[in-house]
Amino acid sequence: MTQVHVQVNMVNGQPEGVQILSMDEKFPGRKYGLQPMDVVRSVNGASLNNLQALEGLMGTLKKPQSIAVELERGGKRFTLTIKAEEPPKSPAPKPIPQKP
Repeated sequence: MTQVHVQVNMVNGQPEGVQILSMDEKFPGRKYGLQPMDVVRSVNGASLNNLQALEGLMGTLKKPQSIAVELERGGKRFTLTIKAEEPPKSPAPKPIPQKP
């Protein structure tokens, strides 16, 4: 299972987006350009100002679907388009050979 660690980004005491602190090498967002320390401002136009908003939004996304992610990196804002993917399926367990 891949993991990403985030926190609410505070600016002048106000929540403004969710900052990515770290992510596993296999986190799907990496291949679309997400990086540690990015601040996610919105997803598909919905502002993110707390972790519950992020969790709720992620639960509503349908896969596969393109997602517009507004980011701030190094003081610059831009939008990435990310395709939500189905999680990889676990391989079927191999049967244990029976001894005669």
